[in-house]
Amino acid sequence: MQPLLFRLQYVMMVWMILITSCIPASSVVSSTSAANPKSGRRLVMTLDLKPISTLDPVVPSDNSAIWTILNLYDQLFRVAKDAQSVEPDAVERYEVSDNGLTYSFVLRDGLTFSDGTPVTMDDVIFSLQRMLSSEHWGWLFPEDAVVQAVDADSFRIRLSQPNASLINNLAGFWSSIIPRESFETIGVNFWEKPIGSGPFRVKEWVRGDHITLERNPYYWGEPAYLDEVELHLVTDDNIRMLKFQAGELDVATNVPFNQVAAIDALDSASVQIAPLLSVDFIAMNASRPPLDDVNVRMALNYATDKQAIIDAVLFGFGEQATMNWPKMMFWDEQLPGHPHDLGLAREYLAKSSVPEGFEITYAYRGDSIPDAQIGVLLQEQWSQIGIDVQLEPMEATILRERLFSNDFDLVKAFNSSDVIDPSQPTASFLCRMTQPVMGACHEGIEQLYAASETMLAREEREAAFHEMMRMAQEWAIYIPVYYAPARTAISDRVHGFQVLPTGNFRLWEVWVED
Repeated sequence: MQPLLFRLQYVMMVWMILITSCIPASSVVSSTSAANPKSGRRLVMTLDLKPISTLDPVVPSDNSAIWTILNLYDQLFRVAKDAQSVEPDAVERYEVSDNGLTYSFVLRDGLTFSDGTPVTMDDVIFSLQRMLSSEHWGWLFPEDAVVQAVDADSFRIRLSQPNASLINNLAGFWSSIIPRESFETIGVNFWEKPIGSGPFRVKEWVRGDHITLERNPYYWGEPAYLDEVELHLVTDDNIRMLKFQAGELDVATNVPFNQVAAIDALDSASVQIAPLLSVDFIAMNASRPPLDDVNVRMALNYATDKQAIIDAVLFGFGEQATMNWPKMMFWDEQLPGHPHDLGLAREYLAKSSVPEGFEITYAYRGDSIPDAQIGVLLQEQWSQIGIDVQLEPMEATILRERLFSNDFDLVKAFNSSDVIDPSQPTASFLCRMTQPVMGACHEGIEQLYAASETMLAREEREAAFHEMMRMAQEWAIYIPVYYAPARTAISDRVHGFQVLPTGNFRLWEVWVED
């Protein structure tokens, strides 16, 4: 389950959490799964709030693209439904050498692309080499990793040193397999109607409006129940909910928090509340005075009443965040974070470079009602310690440009993970992201992260992440605000639909009643 709300960029992008503890058990709703699934029919649903950027799997950072890609292509592995492990996908089995430097993989039988041509080892090697060399996602893998074919059914990846996250990261959408010959023959237009070996294929794509998928008759696994799936872009919250209530949508994503109860009360529908590997936060420009003073950053952290934000903005559907990592593998339950404490906030401000307070600007997407509401609440909360918050709404593209030109004070964002390994969301603390965006670099976190990637013993690597989390808490360049769930409106006619912790969904397991 991407992606700052617009996913800060490719290197830092994934800023996500299992938050079952934050939602009462009675409100966690799963779509009904009847005993006798039926094949046929069409599902109509919405995508995320941004249009699909591309269907090239080594590029995107937007959820709309990622969710679609995961239904079009096979990856080497896929994240299990509970986001606690990975499952074989295109790979049937693998082995790791005793020294941890050679990974040997065997492909499953019957892999076939959606145009009926077989998946070859040349296709697999080509796809993995594109992944490793990708400027967007290649950083997740060792720079010197070498992919080699062994025979028609097997290949290996050779490393110069152990890499603890390799298998987990090979379950990401970026490891999707594409046909080399078709791609090289068609060129860039290949991505308008790409060929994959997943459970669906593209029937029609109208950019900025909708994409229609149809069942892939050549898929190696159990065929999808649905004949077709229409994925629509409907960015306006009210229009999206009205379309669902009118029966124009079978599934509507991103139910506004203030409409969850009303939509759930509808006849023949329910709202599924699902935990995500995600955390919403406020980034601080640590290169700009007075935010270059850690005492100021600590003061703002302690002055933030997160529960008040959750109650007012999320209508209680959330949990206070203690760190800028999602609640996932190696999350430290003992780390307290910065709980709301005006006394401590005033103490830190008193010993800062601006003890009498200051003015600061909070930038956010103008089309985001929750982000605007957070800004108003910060104005009220921080005024109690002498901070004057100016609100600056702006269009998403301009906000992104300002962000990457280091031209901001505060910005609302979120950090999510598409895989179960914490290496992806840790990017938000690595110098490749923090230096150009926030003008700061923590050498201790940088060095310990590099060392943790070579730690194959789980206990040792977990201890390393806990230490990184402690360092990050003291550095305080972010204000972790909350862990929020996915809210999805689902018609009672729809069965098997489930938003996974990684935010995506397996459309091939969904069926619709007559």
